[in-house]
Amino acid sequence: MHPKLAEFPSLKFYDSKLLNGVEAKRRPLPSGFPYHEKGQPIIFLDIKSKEMTTGSSKSNIDEANRIKTLVAGLLNAKQIKESEIGIISPYTAQVNLIKKTLKQKIDVRTVDGFQGQEREVIIFSAVRSNKDQFIGFLDDERRFNVLLTRARRGLIIVGNASTLRSSALWSHWINWVKEMNAMVSEADMESTTKSGRGEEAGESQNIRTEKQGDTRDSFEHGRRKRGRGGSSRGGRSRGNSNRSGSSQGGYRQGGSNQGGGSWGGGSRGGGYSQGGGSRGGRN
Repeated sequence: MHPKLAEFPSLKFYDSKLLNGVEAKRRPLPSGFPYHEKGQPIIFLDIKSKEMTTGSSKSNIDEANRIKTLVAGLLNAKQIKESEIGIISPYTAQVNLIKKTLKQKIDVRTVDGFQGQEREVIIFSAVRSNKDQFIGFLDDERRFNVLLTRARRGLIIVGNASTLRSSALWSHWINWVKEMNAMVSEADMESTTKSGRGEEAGESQNIRTEKQGDTRDSFEHGRRKRGRGGSSRGGRSRGNSNRSGSSQGGYRQGGSNQGGGSWGGGSRGGGYSQGGGSRGGRN
């Protein structure tokens, strides 16, 4: 486990006596981890959503969709495999919803189902988001300790800070995350998304401009190449013609040369040239 990931559990649950024998450099933050520039192996995404009741369980579609985006970002960076990602939620309904939302084969389990296991990156969906600020059995130290200690290199927690703060346990953790500058608000997420779209649009425009430039360059190159054909249809003389010297690649009438342009010596695929494209002055 990355030393920073062990810091809060050691402080809160083990009186700062939890020892970690792994150095941070041996648990590098993988590419594709959200807000990689912060340099923190833990990120709390504070999103405003609405929980739903599914039978006797709870689910949250907004959190499920956010997790789908997070998984895509991690996998597209090519440093983390599907088998190295774990997704945890305290509610069975949310576990089932996330499984349906994801196309990838990623292990999605409840907190109790993940006990004793680890993954390179863990994503946790807190689910609870309500006006009553009630979080039910999320306010449980044992489960909280389990979800915080399953990740080796990176931990992403998705939840509603306003609802979670109703618990002193979660409030303590959120304050700790804010001190690390590892809490991201929904406004920050939207700003980052728009910025990313702007950069993509700029890159697309640059690509289109480069392609247009390449097209113009190819056209000019073709014109110059045709101009070097060296023939002239206009240099024809009516006297002393000699048809015996004619050829399809450019025949002569008398002392003149109508051809130089070639069907035989040129290439039909690239277009042929007749007399270098010059019809200039007869004499």
